[in-house]
Amino acid sequence: MNGHENEIFEQIIEGNTKLIVPKKRIQKGPASKKMPVFYNEAMRFARDVTVLVVKRMCELWRPKFGHFEILDGLAGTGARGVRIANEVSKMGFEDKVHVTINDVSPKSIEIIKKNLDLNSLKNAEISTKSLNVLLSEKKFDFIDIDPFGSPAPFVDSAMRAIPRLGIVAVTATDTAALSGAYPLTCARRYGGYSKKTVYMHETGTRILVGFLVREGLKYDLAPKPILVHATDHYIRAYVEFRKDVDKANESLSNLGYAVENSDGKRFLTRWPSSDCKIQSGPLWLGSLFDKEYVDYLDVSAKLSEIDKVKKYVSLWREEADAPGLFYDLDEISSRLKISPPKLEKVIKGLTENGFIATRTSFSPKGFKTNAEIKDIIELFRSLSSGEK
Repeated sequence: MNGHENEIFEQIIEGNTKLIVPKKRIQKGPASKKMPVFYNEAMRFARDVTVLVVKRMCELWRPKFGHFEILDGLAGTGARGVRIANEVSKMGFEDKVHVTINDVSPKSIEIIKKNLDLNSLKNAEISTKSLNVLLSEKKFDFIDIDPFGSPAPFVDSAMRAIPRLGIVAVTATDTAALSGAYPLTCARRYGGYSKKTVYMHETGTRILVGFLVREGLKYDLAPKPILVHATDHYIRAYVEFRKDVDKANESLSNLGYAVENSDGKRFLTRWPSSDCKIQSGPLWLGSLFDKEYVDYLDVSAKLSEIDKVKKYVSLWREEADAPGLFYDLDEISSRLKISPPKLEKVIKGLTENGFIATRTSFSPKGFKTNAEIKDIIELFRSLSSGEK
């Protein structure tokens, strides 16, 4: 870098990769278009997870495919694409992974070139096209879309760019729309109605996944959500798609609504009844976590946010078979006018009573269970009495 660039940019290490990034950057929350080049330090965790998902994809698909085409579609500094090209290759897939790193900004392209040179990478190429144009010209096995705001304008093109098997990974930073603050905006962008609730981040995530699924179904692509996380200022979703008409038809049964009865019981259903108090959707009803992926994510890898990754991977594994929609300790305790019990005691009490009960990645105070609301209330009262 020259003297002027040294005043604006600096070299860091993220994961196992060297990167040149802006000195002035967002430490928390969504990035700004006013930044000279798009780099969000708060997304290091998300990029860690992407590296692990791509590695697991390569492990699963290696018997069928000898080569993998990866796209970082809206790259900024190229941090995600450069990390995939560098780190996944070093995880046993040298010469197997080729990454296209795309951005329309000339300044971004300059920094991407420097980042590729900095890591001596030969398995990546730079593209300067509009993302929708690029997706109309080439097929990719893994497509990553990380925009300012909503990924919706790019998803149809992404579905058409999938070969017979592929993964689409998207970031949505318009969480206010997805989580019920702007339900009409959510309806316009994602075709689903969102309502503000205690569990709104889960319903928002399910609306996003449901949108991806419906876009894929137009092209006979059967979906399999791999993992999701609603972290900080954004929602992130990874969905595998496979060309299979029969399985695509079967997946229609996993589209429906999130409902809550007047007594507070909440659940996912294809067809809500008229006595349901709250309805959000249409959204994805099935599991958001695929055990073939989450059970085998390599948490021994050199990552930027290793402790956070380990914590979330543990939660995803636990949550994979859990019922949909969580309850919140403070929510139930406030209703009963008691102090909140410890989460561990609630989960232990529910499981000892024969119910499914797990933590959730959507809230540190949340739990998922198939217990009836009366059973939950009875347990909370019992725990409250026992602590006095």
